[in-house]
Amino acid sequence: MKMSGGLYEDEYFWRDHQAWLAESGYLLRPRYRKDWEPSWLKSKKFHLLCEDGKGALRNKVMDAVRTSDRRIVFLKQVKKSYCPWEEGINRMFTMSGPLASDRHNCVAPVYEVLQSPLDKDIIILVMPYLMRINGVRFATVGEGVECIRQLFE
Repeated sequence: MKMSGGLYEDEYFWRDHQAWLAESGYLLRPRYRKDWEPSWLKSKKFHLLCEDGKGALRNKVMDAVRTSDRRIVFLKQVKKSYCPWEEGINRMFTMSGPLASDRHNCVAPVYEVLQSPLDKDIIILVMPYLMRINGVRFATVGEGVECIRQLFE
């Protein structure tokens, strides 16, 4: 799309995988559906004021809703030829690997690894949606101290 707020070239990957991801149990934002019509065209609002008018901040990652439990998850696109070790490292630390049950292991878990049906060189890691540390407001000083302790652990 060439209109303001339309899909960027980097977002085509997610648009092209949207139906398959939905079949796999992950819903993307309406912006990535094949039949998407920008909401601001009818409302006459500036596109950045509409939820579907904002593109992805990073082209290799995307938020989605897991349909089984309505949890927001994080999808990460990985090109195996570029990062051949990423899936193995994630499995070692988070799935069934030897470090998965280590109480000192603080790596964000990988819930699932999906193989792209459109490109055998691409996998999608499904992970929890995490928040930025600078967006957290601690209720007590003790919570802040405990956070810092865990960061340095």
